[in-house]
Amino acid sequence: MVDEDATLVLAGAGSGKTSVITAKAAYLMKAGIRKPEEILLLAFARGAAQEMSARIEERCGAPVEVKTFHALAYHIIGVVDGSKPALAPHATDDVAFLALIRKILKDLVGAQPAVYRATIDWFAQFFVVPQSPWDFKTRHTYYTYIEKQDLRTLQG
Repeated sequence: MVDEDATLVLAGAGSGKTSVITAKAAYLMKAGIRKPEEILLLAFARGAAQEMSARIEERCGAPVEVKTFHALAYHIIGVVDGSKPALAPHATDDVAFLALIRKILKDLVGAQPAVYRATIDWFAQFFVVPQSPWDFKTRHTYYTYIEKQDLRTLQG
C-alpha cells in the first residue's frame, strides 16, 4: 500500500471499488500514516458515498469525510463565493429528478420522430437476455453472437 497524494479507482459495477477505497483509507489511518481529517473520499453517486462512509467508520471507528463530486463542487463554490447557490428541486429529490427525466423524454419523443423511433428501438432490444462469454465454447462464437445483437445507443 502506498500513500500517494491521490488515488483514482475506476471499474465496473460490483467490482469492489468501494472495498478498495475503504481498505486503503483504513490502512492509512491504522498505520498512523494519515489522520481521519486528512482523508477525503469521493464517489460519483450519493449512495456509494453513504456506503463508503458507513464502511470506513465501521472498519476504523472514526468518521472520514466522504462526498460526491457534486457535493465537493458545491462546497467549493460556497467557500469561494461566500454562499452556496440555490439548487433546483430535482437536484436533491430523486422523485422530482425522475419526474423531470420522464417529462423531458415524453417531450422529446412527442416532438421528434427520430427520438421516438430510437426510443422504441432501444426498448425493443432492452429485453434481450445477455449471455456470458463463458456460455460459449470459443471467443469467436461469442463475438459472432454479440455482432448479431446489433447493439447500439440511443444516439446510434
